[in-house]
Amino acid sequence: MAQILSYSGFLTDALMRDPAHLYWLLAETTYMSQPLALSALRRALIQETDSDDPLADLYRFQRRELLRLGTAQVLGMKDVRQVGRELADLADGIVDQALKWAWEELLPRWGRPLDECGRPAKFCVVGLGKYGGQELNYSSDVDLLFIYDEEGETRAPRGGYSVDNGQFFRRLGERLIQLLTEMTGEGFFYRVDMRLRPDGIDGALVRPLASYLSYYEERGELWERQMLIKARRAAGSTQVWQRFRQMLVPFVFPGHFKDDPRQEIARVKQRIEAEIASRAGENNIKLQPGGIRDIEFIVQCLQLLNGHTHPQIRSHNTLTAIERLRRAELLAPADAQTLKEAYRFLRQLENLLQIQEAQPVYAAKS
Repeated sequence: MAQILSYSGFLTDALMRDPAHLYWLLAETTYMSQPLALSALRRALIQETDSDDPLADLYRFQRRELLRLGTAQVLGMKDVRQVGRELADLADGIVDQALKWAWEELLPRWGRPLDECGRPAKFCVVGLGKYGGQELNYSSDVDLLFIYDEEGETRAPRGGYSVDNGQFFRRLGERLIQLLTEMTGEGFFYRVDMRLRPDGIDGALVRPLASYLSYYEERGELWERQMLIKARRAAGSTQVWQRFRQMLVPFVFPGHFKDDPRQEIARVKQRIEAEIASRAGENNIKLQPGGIRDIEFIVQCLQLLNGHTHPQIRSHNTLTAIERLRRAELLAPADAQTLKEAYRFLRQLENLLQIQEAQPVYAAKS
């Protein structure tokens, strides 16, 4: 415990807020070294939030799980890949629970959204970036997309009134973001980033499937193909996610590119390097040459170029993608090993920097 308390103010604060977690942390059943299955995590989450103040319970549950994972990583009991996946699983559970609460708040006012045939309309939350890749660290934003399946309107409850599905799901998305980001006496869950949606901050917060398809077919850019490689269902309808994923394949992995994606990725990389050059003296492990972003760009470029003919390399996780590229003989074994070792090292360093104070730190001090 002395090692943990002296290393991380974030973990120390978590223990001071809930001293009883010390005994829980030291118990043999706490899964310090073994992965906690998502199903077990969800069962524990339900038990923890079955009280008069479920929101406060959920904050405490998150702190406890971050304490477990942070302690295990500092002590070398979990590797960076395992931690990234379990942090993403934790976020999935919290986003799913917050989405259920948001639904429960909206239904009594406007009723259930229906499609034009009178069937229940469905909603899905898609994770992107590190969250989608199951590569979260201790202070990551969660990048999200909100999707609903069909247009229509709600069935008004007695004394209420109907709204169209777009308005209902926009309010659902807004309430979900509020639940995840609102600062309370217990803290907040996550910073939510919605800028990766079509048209960015100027675009609609929520879109139906048909609108996403139209946008990507008509105006989708290469960086959006690259971004969508990491797309993964986080919460909500599995059916909507499966339709969205199937719809994306021709856009993300086309048989032919109008422009060589390597040139566009090289231009993006040059912009990043120019930005880093302006920050003299900063050792940025994410953006500097040879850093995390470079490794991800190499992997994603190979996926974009070969994903149409080699569907097995389509993976949202960087380390998994590297291994699949090696097996498909699209990446030399020695190069694959170098990339995996470098990526693990840099992500481990990133996590250990961020766990000190739970801040989004990417620059190691000289």
